[in-house]
Amino acid sequence: MKKRLFLIACLSSILLMSAPIFAYNENTEEYNQQKAVLIGETGNKVFLEPVTESEPQVVATTHNVSGEETMFFKEALYEITPSSFGNAGSMQDIKWDGSRGLKAWVKIYYSYTNGGYLLNAVEVNWRKEDPSLSLSNATISAICHGINYYNGKAEISQDRIWYVSPGHIKKYTNFKNPINGTAYGLVGGRSNIKITRGGSSWELNLPVIVYQSLG
Repeated sequence: MKKRLFLIACLSSILLMSAPIFAYNENTEEYNQQKAVLIGETGNKVFLEPVTESEPQVVATTHNVSGEETMFFKEALYEITPSSFGNAGSMQDIKWDGSRGLKAWVKIYYSYTNGGYLLNAVEVNWRKEDPSLSLSNATISAICHGINYYNGKAEISQDRIWYVSPGHIKKYTNFKNPINGTAYGLVGGRSNIKITRGGSSWELNLPVIVYQSLG
């Protein structure tokens, strides 16, 4: 019982420390890491649905001393057009070509062995189709926190953030410790970018999560 309470406390700390990477939904007071969101200058939020989103797809399967290891990927594609902005800012008052905008894509690669998740890489792409849009402050984030699959201890050091130029980029995490898929944890990747048009700007956060549990 004491061990369980300790693990719950550890995961609470994990999620609090992860908040800058994986956004916290203050309105519902729940962590909402699986929601893509567009944030206006005044803090207004518009949650986005992907144009396409894949279920985990098998890349390869190998056998090692720990058993069968399967490599997967999971991805989501978003299109940001005038209708996406809703009440996130003043974009709804600006007339521009609704057939053009920004396409943003996030893909994560991970391995799964006997109930353990390990995030291997995060791949992103931002494709600007409206020349009046400006992109800046692009980042890629990765997190693989939870309970270490091998020793049962809290794993809170496996997170990365890369500051990048907008474009097609793939980053490898070099994480070593799988997270127990039957315990508390958070495994996923995220892209973040600032969109500017005229005198207005917005922040676009797009996550892809493969495992999330509060127990």
